[in-house]
Amino acid sequence: MRASDHVLQRRKSSAVGSLVLVAATALHAAARPSNSGFELTFNKPATKWTEALPLGNGRIGAMLFGGTEDERLQINESTLWGGSPHHYTNPEAYINLDEIRQLIFAGKVDEAEKLSESLMGRPKLLKSFAKNEDPGLLALYFPFGRYLLISSSRPGGQPANLQGIWNEDLLPAWSSKWTTNINLEMNYWEADAGDLWETEQPLWSLIRDLRVTGADTARVHYQSEGWVLHHNADLWRATTPVDGPWGIWPTGGVWLANQMWDHYQFSGDREFLRRQAYPAMKEAAEFVLGVLVEAPAGTACTGRLVTNPSSSPENQYLLNGKPHHLTYAPTMDIELIRELFEHCRRAAEILGTDAAFRSELSSSEKRLPPLQIGKRGELQEWIDDYPENEPTHRHVSHLYSLYPGHDISLRDTPELPAAAEKSLELRGDGGTGWSSVWRAALWARLQNPEHAYANLKFLITTSTLPNMFDLCPPFQIDGNLGGPAAITEMPVQSTPDEIRVLPALPRQWSSGSLNGVRVRGGAKLDITWNQGRLAELRLHAGHAVEYRITYGHLSTAAQIRPGKPIILDGTLRKIVQ
Repeated sequence: MRASDHVLQRRKSSAVGSLVLVAATALHAAARPSNSGFELTFNKPATKWTEALPLGNGRIGAMLFGGTEDERLQINESTLWGGSPHHYTNPEAYINLDEIRQLIFAGKVDEAEKLSESLMGRPKLLKSFAKNEDPGLLALYFPFGRYLLISSSRPGGQPANLQGIWNEDLLPAWSSKWTTNINLEMNYWEADAGDLWETEQPLWSLIRDLRVTGADTARVHYQSEGWVLHHNADLWRATTPVDGPWGIWPTGGVWLANQMWDHYQFSGDREFLRRQAYPAMKEAAEFVLGVLVEAPAGTACTGRLVTNPSSSPENQYLLNGKPHHLTYAPTMDIELIRELFEHCRRAAEILGTDAAFRSELSSSEKRLPPLQIGKRGELQEWIDDYPENEPTHRHVSHLYSLYPGHDISLRDTPELPAAAEKSLELRGDGGTGWSSVWRAALWARLQNPEHAYANLKFLITTSTLPNMFDLCPPFQIDGNLGGPAAITEMPVQSTPDEIRVLPALPRQWSSGSLNGVRVRGGAKLDITWNQGRLAELRLHAGHAVEYRITYGHLSTAAQIRPGKPIILDGTLRKIVQ
């Protein structure tokens, strides 16, 4: 780091996760390709925190201002939190739970939301890109996000929170917590495909702790087995609902459990599955089985098993002209639970255990409500086709099963992707930084490169600070850390047995390469394209694995053996070495 001219530099190499994008556009001086890679260059020292540049070792974060005569280094430590350990559960929470459920079923949501206070935990808690569309800036955003994750999340430390480990305030926005209705999960989306598995260790440790405090909350608040997590956690592993009715969303633990399964799909690590993932998944499923209730006669899904009370994260619907959070069976809950039950059954089969539990999960899954399509052709966000209080809301929670989930697919459930696409059209592009990232990944799964790219463009031009930090506002790290995952989805998508090549490549990325990306099933992939067409694909793995490779209308089977890479040309024909 040269303090005199304030430079962040990344050297180009054949290392994991390198991305090169080329297009016939002028390049901005702040993100210029060179023989050695990309540089983010400033011609004067930072004058404010959002211009300074980050360094971190997983525990301590520093912001460098680049002064020559006087230098300012602003330091933050990842366990610097206000308050002290304490009990969050409310012994009176369960007393009103059944009445709240009945009020919601009866449509008396006003009364339910007032009574829901008893469930709370005790504390109530680049203009140049717009002009030139320089692909070099997105190519820089990719390794910058990886750099930030490596710097803010390392074994033995805390997971990256809303600000990573970089924060200048003693009373930061949202208390620098782990918000678990999208933000914490997004922080680690790129870790698996980006082969940054070590950075996930703090997340797995956090989940291990949350299983303990979450079991206490499940017992006290719901009189249920298993563990529960609502919409955020803190240094002392709080799991109770907080803040207001929007905090009553009991499936945060389900999402994290699903993310552990996805790591297993990338890694194939049976010991991780046996010791860490499956216990967390099983206990999350036990909680769900303990709190699902049968929808009474006269409701939208009579006889089905539903969550109640719950909400669609931070969004509101209109009932009799008034906005409400609380509901039963919001679409995201059903998607999360259905995928958790599927993952638990598959994990138990792999481990050869819990046959009776598998059967119970299968029976309960069949009684979950189906996903529904509304009168505008969109995927409904709530159990009824309610009007939205905020039609362009930043959250797109009801599209979870399109991304990062997998139950909605163009091939297997064609009517649901069409409904998801309509939902995205109605919601609009852009939003906050992290919202743009999620939308970009969703559009990539729909194989719509124009909309995927439009959201990345919005991310850069509207939600990126001078030092490349993501702007929510204020600064949040999730857009930075999730951005590389959305970018990866555009040239490569995978399941454990299929790899889709260039499914959502925008015209702005006419030529480029992506090296060292992990795919589900455990292989690594290098891909090069020229003038919008596949030039070469290289697959290698440390174990035997088979894939179906698809590229446009082309398809081929690939059998990989340890130490013997497979190289395919632009027509998916094998190149003999």
